[in-house]
Amino acid sequence: MRYVYRPGEAEHWYALFRFWQGDMSEENLAHAEQLARTGKNRGAIRHLHSLRGEWRLERGEWALAAVSLREAVSMARAVGQTDADAETRLALTQFHLGQLADAGGEAERLANAKQPAHRPLADLWLAIGDHEQAKTHALAAHKWAWADGEPYVHRYELTKARALLEKLGVPIPARPPYDPSKDGKFPCEDEVVAAIEKLRAEREAEEQSLKSAADISFPPNISPPKPARTLRPRAITEPKDPPDAPSSPAQKKNAKRTQRRPPTRTN
Repeated sequence: MRYVYRPGEAEHWYALFRFWQGDMSEENLAHAEQLARTGKNRGAIRHLHSLRGEWRLERGEWALAAVSLREAVSMARAVGQTDADAETRLALTQFHLGQLADAGGEAERLANAKQPAHRPLADLWLAIGDHEQAKTHALAAHKWAWADGEPYVHRYELTKARALLEKLGVPIPARPPYDPSKDGKFPCEDEVVAAIEKLRAEREAEEQSLKSAADISFPPNISPPKPARTLRPRAITEPKDPPDAPSSPAQKKNAKRTQRRPPTRTN
């Protein structure tokens, strides 16, 4: 069922999970990429290139990170899309490699994107040396990562944004926790709730009907039948010898001889 699962999709998410946990390996990425290529899952392949680039960037492997990120950016542009995260991280690796001629201009261009990647931008501005710009994007990254509020946050990104703010000496903003009263209703939510309540009422009525049928009532002068008594078989005991019966084997033998002896005649 290709519309439900495409090869490499679940494996990409598993690799991303391991990355968030801090124990992702090249084997996780290679396995996911192999499946994605077999299934011609181009989107998963691009995301894996981007993930590998971010992983190598955090390890300080600038050249290897640039190779993976450049591939992710190229694949996105080939289909008319923009991968702001990959482009911003690529600019950061190029800066560390000394391959970014106009670092400030490139950072400005990336900051003016429709959906800028704030945390990588903060890292880029910090590397350039503009702490004010880095502070602005670090705060924006923290706000985005906060999402709906604790506990419904982007945990990995929130942790990274908090560490970046501390590095910049910026106080961590106090943001409100999750407030369920602010949630809007989903389309058809009322209809779904009504259907659930109807099914629940029908089930309870059915259970009550079955219970009533099982409870048999009797008139006051008639008692309910008692449960059948289980008859136990009597133990079979061997007959006991009379009190004057011979007890020893020799006595029993003599008794048998006496029984077989014919009666004595008397004249």
